[in-house]
This record gives sequence, C-alpha cells and structure tokens, in this order.
Amino acid sequence: GFVEGFIVPGLYGYQRQWERRLWNTFDGDPDVSGMILKVARKGSSLPWELRETGAGKGDKAHYQLLKDFLRYPNVFQSFRTILLVTFSRIKVLGRCYWRVIRNQVTQEEADRTMSVFGETLMNKLRPIYGEHEVRKVVKGVEQEIEALINDKTPVGFEWLQGQVDPIYDVRGRFRDPKQAYVQTVAFGMRQQYFPAEDVIAFERPHPGGGILGLSEVRLIERFSDADLYAFANAREFLRGASAARKLVMLLGVGDTEMKRLKVELLRRADMSAADEKPVPVLMRGHSKDSMDAKVIDIADPPGDDIFANWTDRMQQRKGGVLNVSSALMGKGERTNRATMQVFQQELADEVNNLAVTIEEEITRQVVLDQFGFTDYKFEF
Repeated sequence: GFVEGFIVPGLYGYQRQWERRLWNTFDGDPDVSGMILKVARKGSSLPWELRETGAGKGDKAHYQLLKDFLRYPNVFQSFRTILLVTFSRIKVLGRCYWRVIRNQVTQEEADRTMSVFGETLMNKLRPIYGEHEVRKVVKGVEQEIEALINDKTPVGFEWLQGQVDPIYDVRGRFRDPKQAYVQTVAFGMRQQYFPAEDVIAFERPHPGGGILGLSEVRLIERFSDADLYAFANAREFLRGASAARKLVMLLGVGDTEMKRLKVELLRRADMSAADEKPVPVLMRGHSKDSMDAKVIDIADPPGDDIFANWTDRMQQRKGGVLNVSSALMGKGERTNRATMQVFQQELADEVNNLAVTIEEEITRQVVLDQFGFTDYKFEF
C-alpha cells in the first residue's frame, strides 16, 4: 500500500508473504501447476515473427538487429525459456519483468579499468615511445571507455527472478525513474534497484488498483487449500471407521478382555489395505448366559467416491479461473470428441489472450522504446 508517499517495495510484510503464498500454492497443488504449465508450454512454443508495419518499407538492418536480439537474449537463457517463465508468472503473479542488458560499463568499472590499465600502459610504453605518445594512446582509451559509459545500445535481456516491485509515489508514478523497480531475493535479505528504462514490464493490473497484479492463483487459493486438505485427510478417513464392513458385537466380554481384543485387532490389521481387508468395528454387549459374538454387515461406505466427487468439483473451479478444463488434465473419461474440441479451443483462446498481451508489450517497450524502430512489430 501507500506509506509515507511511496509504495513499500516488498522487503517486509504483506507483499513478500503474498508472493510466497502464491508460489506455495503453485508448488503444492499439482492441478494448479499443471494447468498453468500447460498454458505456458503452449504459449512459449508459438512461432513468432517480426512483421513490417508497412509493406515493403522495413529496414533489413533493423530486422536483423531485432531478430538477433530476441533470438539470443543472453548466454544462460533461450528466448523460449524466458517466454515460458513470462507466461507462467503472469498467470501466478499477474506480472513479469525483464531486465535489458546494455553494451555499457558503469563509471565505477571505467575508473577501476583506467586506474589499472592506464598506469600499466604508461609504465610499459613510456621508455619506448616517450611521454607524449603514451599520453595520446591513453587519451584515446579514455575516450573509448567514455563512449561505452554513454552507450545505451541494448544487446540482450533476462527475466528478473525473485520479487520485483515498481516504486510509485502517491500519484501512481515512479518516485525516482533511476530507481523505479526493486528486486528482492534471498528471503528479503538482498535488494537491487533498476531504472525504468532498463525494465520491460508485463502486467495484468488488478481492477482494484495497487501494484499487486491480477493473480489468477490468488483467486483460487481457498479452493486449492480445501482440495489439498481433503486429499490429505482422505486416506486416514477411509482407513478409520468408514473403512469397516462388519460390526462385531461381543456379548459377555469384560472391560479388560475387550481392551485386549481391540489392541490385538489393531496390531494385526493392515491399515494400508483397509479397502481390500476392512477392519471390523468392535462393540461390547451384555449377555445373561455365556460369551457370544454376533457379526452384523454394514452397508458399504461411500469410500473414494465422495473424495473423487469433491476433487472433481474443486478441479472445475480451479480450471474455470485458469481457463484450462479439468478434462485436459487427465479427467477426460466422461468427455467425447466434441467436448474435448471445445476444451482445446478454450485453452487456445487463453494462450492467445496472453500472447496478445506479451506481443503488444514487446512491440511497444522493446521495438519502439529500446530501439526506436517503427517499421517492425513483434507477433506470435
């Protein structure tokens, strides 16, 4: 929220906990992660191209520069990998950020280079060429380094890991364009700031405002929790009294003997096979005559069906928000070809919806803002 004129960058409190909660849901619920990755894999495998904004008017040098920039973003990540992460993070967080890598050195790097290189060069060359010639060489090197300091040419990009937050003022603008975004990693112990011009933002803003994006995972957290709790409790529930098929009424048995029989029954029971070998329920009754036992059949309990129906309902709710039908996640035994085609089309529509958002931002923030080219646009 807004605190003292600016948005808390997320080092403390709610925002960091909020993102950790979302990733816990993603990691812990296979339905959620499976649905999101299905969209991300399909989206990242889409063919892409640079299309001329005017027929026959594109500069081929611009085309080649943009193509190389996108195809080879950095030495560690491929463009497909970055797209996979981008699709996924937009679904999970409602936002994703790239950092532009420039053909540029910092002033600190330049000063360190000259303090070592310049002194070494002068000491080695001065006896050979003289003071005047050596100073000319050093001056040329200084000019080259100065050019690198001012060189803003983008040569690559990477996706920013951890938690990344824009830092706004009370009017929703960057408080300081030179420190517009903060990246928080290592559980909040490390932070790094980036200028606005070095960050490519892909955001689905929340209708309620604020810097937290429209996270689809946030919308289904409660349903995911309920589903996972039900799964965790299901086997224990089935292996308890609900797994019984027989009621054994023991007549004329004393308290001590009854306790001994229960302990012995549990010792011999195989709870892992309670479905195939149900554990009977023991009850004690009174008899005037002698000890006896009566066996009463119990109607079959609902068993796994109740949890299967519950899971189906939860999957439908999660799939409704993530726009991925549960039938595409291995629950297709009750579907036919026609309905599967409908579900596949819904998935394709969701991928296309995200792809349009990403391609528009690449065209606007990369092609136009970073390179200043107007003759090409990025398209899937």
